[in-house]
Amino acid sequence: MVALQIVTEFKRKLFHLLCLVYPGLYGFFPKSVCLRVMGALGFTIVLLEWWRLRSPALNRWAWDHFGSIARAWEKNKLSGVFWTWLGSYLAMLIF
Repeated sequence: MVALQIVTEFKRKLFHLLCLVYPGLYGFFPKSVCLRVMGALGFTIVLLEWWRLRSPALNRWAWDHFGSIARAWEKNKLSGVFWTWLGSYLAMLIF
């Protein structure tokens, strides 16, 4: 049981490493390109989250496939992916 929790948490931490794409994008491309890419990514995230939260079948599918890296509170609310994107986008926009 404890080993399963460790593996699950390890998967979550590996997923969190994908957030390094945001500062990497900002570090290697002009700000205007970053904002356009991040805007398109945000539009996609919002669309998928909206669809997931309004479709029980899609939400069930998403939870079955990605639930191991999500927190329980994310099941019927906006996921952390949205909040991470928003924080990164706003930081790029402001700075």
